[in-house]
Amino acid sequence: MFTLKKLTEQDIEYILRRALEAESPQDESGQPLTPQQLDDEMLSYLSIFADGDARTALNLLELAISLSNKNRNFTKDDIKKALTRTLVYDRSGDMHFDTISAFHKSVRGSNADGALFWLGRMLKGGEVGNTLRICWMKGSMTNLGYVGPIIYRPQNGSHCE
Repeated sequence: MFTLKKLTEQDIEYILRRALEAESPQDESGQPLTPQQLDDEMLSYLSIFADGDARTALNLLELAISLSNKNRNFTKDDIKKALTRTLVYDRSGDMHFDTISAFHKSVRGSNADGALFWLGRMLKGGEVGNTLRICWMKGSMTNLGYVGPIIYRPQNGSHCE
């Protein structure tokens, strides 16, 4: 089993700079042509926002490049606002299960604000009502104990682990 530790902000910034150098078009002298909004301050912001996850940082960089290329008048603040509104959420991957786990832990710990945050994140990420209902029931069963086969039936075949 491998345990991955968070990367430092400096490590993330280094990865972002390498990605920009490798993937950006270049001018005649070989220097990368990157949008002006993606300066040192923005790369630092992205590395902090990624919270030690290089894959998240690269996804954020791709989104920032896309936003700045779509609208040349976008400022760094506009990009930051757009990134803050965008919740990186993968319904079919680890993020799905991590978010559900955080939701269950918030409910179990009677943290209403936390439970609402994670519920909102799942909704914003595109989870459908039936999946949320099933996950809520499964969390309740886990926390309260097995109540009987009647409450378990609607969950058969669900993908809420």
